[in-house]
Amino acid sequence: MYSILVSVFLLVFLAWLGLSVYVVLSRLRHERRNKLLGKAMLELGHSQPVMLNAKTRSDLVLPIITRLPQPVVYRTAADVAVYAPVAQVFAVHALARWGANVFTIASEPRPETDRWERISALSILAQVKADCAHDLLFDALQDKDPDVASSAAVFLGRLQDMRAAERLVTALRLNLVLPSFIARQLDNFKIPLDGLLEPLLDLDSAPVRYWAVVLLARHGGGGERHVQKIARMAEDPDPVIRKAVVQTLGMLKASDEALTILTLLYDDVAFVRVHAVRALGRLNRPEFRGSLVAMLEDPEWRVRLAAREVLSSMEQPPSLAAPGRFQAADGFLRTSFGGMDHVHAYSIDNAIKKTRMQTGSEAGRP
Repeated sequence: MYSILVSVFLLVFLAWLGLSVYVVLSRLRHERRNKLLGKAMLELGHSQPVMLNAKTRSDLVLPIITRLPQPVVYRTAADVAVYAPVAQVFAVHALARWGANVFTIASEPRPETDRWERISALSILAQVKADCAHDLLFDALQDKDPDVASSAAVFLGRLQDMRAAERLVTALRLNLVLPSFIARQLDNFKIPLDGLLEPLLDLDSAPVRYWAVVLLARHGGGGERHVQKIARMAEDPDPVIRKAVVQTLGMLKASDEALTILTLLYDDVAFVRVHAVRALGRLNRPEFRGSLVAMLEDPEWRVRLAAREVLSSMEQPPSLAAPGRFQAADGFLRTSFGGMDHVHAYSIDNAIKKTRMQTGSEAGRP
């Protein structure tokens, strides 16, 4: 019995000793890397590479980074806090020094590869614009690790070319990453994406149709070329998309599609009517004043509030000869106390904030 206890104790002690040694060595390695990186960054700071041209900057940086271990170079090349031209020199050096290893790490997940090491390798390939970068980044978009997938989307967005846009649109169609995150990357593109976005309007996925409407409004001459296509989506069964349509038409001040906006004033969903009222106000056309006044009788208080805001902001606000009409209809603004009507102490600004928060909540988007 005694020998068994001694054996168990020795096993536990050896396990504890091994774990302690591993932790201490890992910490020392981490501190050594940080020290090397800090020294390198200090030398780079003294050399002021920001003020130098690309060749001189490379000549200064390369002697410094040749002394750094692979993990430090990888991490610095992918660090967004590092001055971009310097990070690019790190990326070029990493590819020249460990080229095959960079491609291997970036190609697919491996048990021995840390996720951040793979993200760094993908960042290096994207920075040097390697021919295989687009395909490797698209493969990474399909990774089960959300950090790898979202990082791949960001790197594709930084490439700013048609091949990258095609892969991001495909990711949007297939719902590989959160649609709003993909849309954010596409929104940053400077090249026209009309041809890639228009087919998305006919897909079955409501989030994809929504972002197609929003993105089309921002591409191709400010969206004017797509007004008719966007207006056709006003009959979409999803109210969030109808809201996006009327928002877009208002933003573009699409007077030719005023009939579509007028139709959405009587939508079954309150937040769609709210945005239709605001879109009609952006057109600022006197002939629509009667339609806006009619919305003061809407059963939903937020619609009445939107109509009142729009009417008050127009160049010639309607006569308020009967203020009781507005105040009596809007019960949330007034209360009865002692037989007299008293306006609530809270201001209309607070009511407006409440309206916007609730409208955003119902719409599923801010």
